[in-house]
Amino acid sequence: MKTTQLLLLAKDVCRTLAKAGEGLEGLNWMARVISEYPGVLGPLENPAIPLERRLEVFRAALDEGGILPASRAVLLALLKGYALGVLPALAEVLEKRELKARGIEPLSVSVAGEAKPEERAAIEKFLQALLGRPVRASYAVDADLLGGFTARSDSYFVDASMRGMVHKLTTLEER
Repeated sequence: MKTTQLLLLAKDVCRTLAKAGEGLEGLNWMARVISEYPGVLGPLENPAIPLERRLEVFRAALDEGGILPASRAVLLALLKGYALGVLPALAEVLEKRELKARGIEPLSVSVAGEAKPEERAAIEKFLQALLGRPVRASYAVDADLLGGFTARSDSYFVDASMRGMVHKLTTLEER
């Protein structure tokens, strides 16, 4: 699914859930299930299995998860449209929208190695001071980084990595 289609879908889903007074909990729950257990998606989107049987199994899973009616409708529509695989990306877009609406900047932070909790706290404190607003960081290890970190959002890019510092120094020398 193209990014623009995903953004339009996110807007429609937000509107649907807001009208029903529901949050993102149900969608996030199912997105985690799909991400953590990718084998679940195959049988649910297998056209060789009759739709009624797939719906029966899916509804039982939604019952087990305590998914509210509007979230159920969204998830069932995704299943029927063979688009359940976009749910993790959709949940991420929806969470970013919700954070931004609350004045929190969602950031993807890449670090050289697994960051300890105190390192994460220091990075987030630095980014919060730099951006002048609360931040929510999600972390990933980038083996290409020698040290430091990079942070990216829809609006910002911060390069506090060793590679970035070396690049800045060599660029200054060339002037």
